[in-house]
Amino acid sequence: MASSEKWLFTHLGVALASLNVSQIQPTTVPVSSDGGHELLCSYSWTSQDQPTAYVPGEPSRYVSRPIPLSLLQDKGVYCIDQNSDKNPQYPFEVVFRAMKVMKPGFKFDDIDIVINRNTLRKLLQFCEDTSRHSWRIDLYLVGNTLVVERHEKSTIETLGKAPYTVFGHNFERAVTMPPTGMRNSVGHHRVLRYDLGGLNCAVRFEVDAAYRKTTDMSATVAQGGPQQPISEAQDSSASHRLTIVPHGIVTPHEQAAEIKSIRHGGVPLNVMLPQLWFGRTRYLIRGFHDWGDFSSIQVDNVNNELKQWEEADKNQDSLRKVAGILGQMREIVKNSETKSCAVIWKSDNPQDLQVFATAECVLPLPDGLIAEFWDKS
Repeated sequence: MASSEKWLFTHLGVALASLNVSQIQPTTVPVSSDGGHELLCSYSWTSQDQPTAYVPGEPSRYVSRPIPLSLLQDKGVYCIDQNSDKNPQYPFEVVFRAMKVMKPGFKFDDIDIVINRNTLRKLLQFCEDTSRHSWRIDLYLVGNTLVVERHEKSTIETLGKAPYTVFGHNFERAVTMPPTGMRNSVGHHRVLRYDLGGLNCAVRFEVDAAYRKTTDMSATVAQGGPQQPISEAQDSSASHRLTIVPHGIVTPHEQAAEIKSIRHGGVPLNVMLPQLWFGRTRYLIRGFHDWGDFSSIQVDNVNNELKQWEEADKNQDSLRKVAGILGQMREIVKNSETKSCAVIWKSDNPQDLQVFATAECVLPLPDGLIAEFWDKS
């Protein structure tokens, strides 16, 4: 085993299963976004040293910039998994602390899967045979709910070293501004509940920005007026690692936008659609450039393209396989002694997912939160 991949196999026990892509049983239930989605919670991490999140928080707002626009390349250290970076022991804890503010009394007994969008994309790429870099995810069973955590080699990355030249972070910073009272916000995350091939899923992801057209406010007024800010307070029941401050205005998910910087002739739209689809994100903001010289910024509502992507036979087959994998993984964890496992995909063995038991029983949340959000755990 290469030393660079030893991190994949830390704290593992016995091998439990090997899932070959050709043997994955797709769910018989069609995968469709027609059933809609429900916003369960949202929050914005802050730049404070003590891990602190505003709930519901607010995403940055997209602002139009004159073209041409010249930007420097991204340089420095950037976080690639804020939730694990802020709370490495319990990356999903912030979700349930936010739920206490936004949906007190909500129970997760009927939720089949709690998962990150990033993980769904990894599983989709496995089914499509488009994965490139080895990865690991961690699985836990709480009641009948499969909780799937990211497990990265590092939660940060350093940009600006040859041969990689990217402009995405600086472009996003150039075309957004923080909402009032959120200047120390460093990332807005939200959790949507929706059906995935018969599985009731709670999916977490980061939102780059809110794109607000003039019609957005009139629609809000027609539904009963603008939402009122939640008064500031602190959740005194949160663990010593995490502070929750109720602050911000709930942003309708219909305003969620993904921001991309793209070299002319670069990444095509169909490559970006899975990320938008799993996040039910309709707005795509693309800045087209040559080595940081941006010649156009394009804002598109890609709802129609997302529906066409979902319905294409090839993608429908892969999405059904993703749902099938999740169902199989839940059964494997149920039958394991520790009720916690790890799934590993290696680039030198691209057709298989290897499932291992963890060396000891591990819980994804503090005991108090499990007792509060599951009646049967």
